[in-house]
Parts: sequence; structure tokens; C-alpha cells
Amino acid sequence: MADGSQIEVAFDQGLVLAGDKEDPICEVELELKSGQADSLFTLARTLCEAGGMRLGNLSKAARGYRLAQGHEPDEVKELTLVATDKNDTVESCFINTLEHALSHWHYHEQIYSERESNEALHQIRQSISFIRQTLTFTVALCRVARVLF
Repeated sequence: MADGSQIEVAFDQGLVLAGDKEDPICEVELELKSGQADSLFTLARTLCEAGGMRLGNLSKAARGYRLAQGHEPDEVKELTLVATDKNDTVESCFINTLEHALSHWHYHEQIYSERESNEALHQIRQSISFIRQTLTFTVALCRVARVLF
């Protein structure tokens, strides 16, 4: 129990198998049984801050499908701009931009953890810079809005 929420914690160690291919796994899996999602993320952050862990985004099933399909390692991708249209609000643009940059960071963190790619590390730095720029711009926009309104 964490803050009134029930979270199941399971330790998985072994192999994902697909034919003659295998991918080792060693992970802590968290599942929210009842309560608030915030409690789950707080526990995940606490475990990561303790060291030696990171958030992952591929399920064991996804790993198995990738192996079975002979999937090549993920490629490093350039950070792209976020598409917007005239109906977007400042708030929606802010949220979409942060989600885009965080997703890009997480994608490349997985690549870096698998093969210590300098290109992936560069993309992580690009994501962090993009987030800083977004926050700086948003703060400046809020200051201007206070002056005008």
C-alpha cells in the first residue's frame, strides 16, 4: 500500500524467446491494483532515484514480437517539430511539445541503454534543450500576458 493505493511489485528475470532468438530481461514490474495512478508513478520515481533502474516502455510481448520479426535495433531519429494548427491553444501546444520531447528522450534513452550510442545521447541532449526552450518560452509568454491583461 502506498498513499492508500495498492501496487503489485513483481521482479522478472529470464529470457524472452522467439524461435532460436533470445533477449535477456531483468526488470521490476509495477501494477496499480487500486487507487491513484500518481502513487504508482511516485513509487516508480522513488525506485529509479535509488539507482540502477530506469523506466522502460517495451512489454515482454513487444520484445518477443520484435525478436520473431527479426527486428533490427531501433534507429536514432532526429527531433522533429510538433505539428500545430490554428485551433490549438497555448496550453495544448505546451502539453504536446513537452510530451513530444519526453517521448523522444525516452525512446533514445532505451537505445543508449542497449548500446551506449553517442548519437542517441546527442538526441537525449536535444530533447532536454527542447524542454528548456519550451519552458523558457512559456514563462516569458505568461509574463507578457500578465502585463497585457
